[in-house]
Amino acid sequence: MAAILPDGTSSATAVLKWLGGSSGRGRTAVEGFSEFVASRYPALVRYGVLLTGDRGHGEDLVQSALVKAYRAWGRLHPEGSPGPTPGP
Repeated sequence: MAAILPDGTSSATAVLKWLGGSSGRGRTAVEGFSEFVASRYPALVRYGVLLTGDRGHGEDLVQSALVKAYRAWGRLHPEGSPGPTPGP
């Protein structure tokens, strides 16, 4: 589960809002990345927690990784979406 911030939004929503608001990329790339984050954020945070041993550090790790992934998203997925991904 994504953390709930003081303003009532989830940390996943905050990441998407920040990334979407600062992007000069086309709408398709932003939407594809947004869908990827929305569907994978909880699982990524769980993995981050396993790697770091701490919920806050796990979320920081995931958010840093998502910023790097977003910067490369247009090269990695020029169509905007990575397509179906295996597993839950």
